Amino acid sequence: MIPTLPPSMLDALVQAGGGAGFIAFAIALIVQGRRKGLKERAEEAEKEHKDATAQIAELKNQLEEMEANFNTKIADLKEQFTGQIEKLQRQNVGLLDANYRLRQRLAENGLAHDDIT
Repeated sequence: MIPTLPPSMLDALVQAGGGAGFIAFAIALIVQGRRKGLKERAEEAEKEHKDATAQIAELKNQLEEMEANFNTKIADLKEQFTGQIEKLQRQNVGLLDANYRLRQRLAENGLAHDDIT
């Protein structure tokens, strides 16, 4: 692509003439190249910003999904342990009842627990 100069710079180039005109043209090319470079870098930075924003959103979604899965697993484990605790408590009550009845029979027969151990 051939660089274009604004009309004011073209006028300055024509008026300066010769070597000074060449220097002005070279400076104009450098300035235009820097502007183009800045624009490209700005576009690249904006694209990277958009990509990073999209990546952050994706990571947030993954985190929310992981948290939901974790909460579901915790709830399942809690339910499972609660069931086990209730079962063990029922067994414990049954064992206490059996122990009480056995001690009662021992007492009826005139024996103490120490007599049979």
